[in-house]
Amino acid sequence: HREDISPSPFDCLWFHSVPTHNSMSKVQEDVTEFFDSADEVKAKVAAVANLFRASKFSTLFTGAGLSTSAGIPDFRGPCGVWTLKAQGKRAVGADLTKCNPTIGHMVCKALLDTQHVKHICSQNVDGLHRRSGVESTF
Repeated sequence: HREDISPSPFDCLWFHSVPTHNSMSKVQEDVTEFFDSADEVKAKVAAVANLFRASKFSTLFTGAGLSTSAGIPDFRGPCGVWTLKAQGKRAVGADLTKCNPTIGHMVCKALLDTQHVKHICSQNVDGLHRRSGVESTF
């Protein structure tokens, strides 16, 4: 058990994006970060673990946020592709051939291997789920 509050891969970081203009080309986003305490994280992890245990058929849906710690930009975060575009800036892309699966990808693979989840559905095109060992089903 971790008693300290130093950052870990299990600390929760939430981004809340609020568009303030209807035109997609001129969207200005207010990006606020929210952090959970160590006790809140433990409670949330326990609640999710109980949901997995009780479920007979779970599917994981993943997106860009799973790969940000591999150096791949997301879309709505503080340095996200759309956030920077709205500021007239360009996101720096990552060389996908040099990016490695993150702890999040490995946890997804472990949940699949232990049959806690039946499928992983991802909209990502970075290939990191495949590099973590998840096989394509199509």
